Amino acid sequence: MACADGTALTGRCHCGAVTISVPAPPAQVSRCNCSLCRKTGWIGGYWHPDAVAVDAATDTLHPYVQATG
Repeated sequence: MACADGTALTGRCHCGAVTISVPAPPAQVSRCNCSLCRKTGWIGGYWHPDAVAVDAATDTLHPYVQATG
C-alpha cells in the first residue's frame, strides 16, 4: 500500500537528530502502555528493517533508555 500522494512516511526521534522514512504505512500498529507513551498517546508501527531508511550522523545514534524512578 502506498501513501495517497506517493511520498514516503517520515518521522523523527524526540531530539530531532535522527530521521526515518518508510515507503508505505505499516502492516501492523500497536500501543505502548508505559507512562511516557500513555502521556503522549504514542502509537507504534512495525516495518521490515530493509524498508526503513535512517538518516543520522553516526555519533547521534544511541540506544534510548527511559529513566526509571
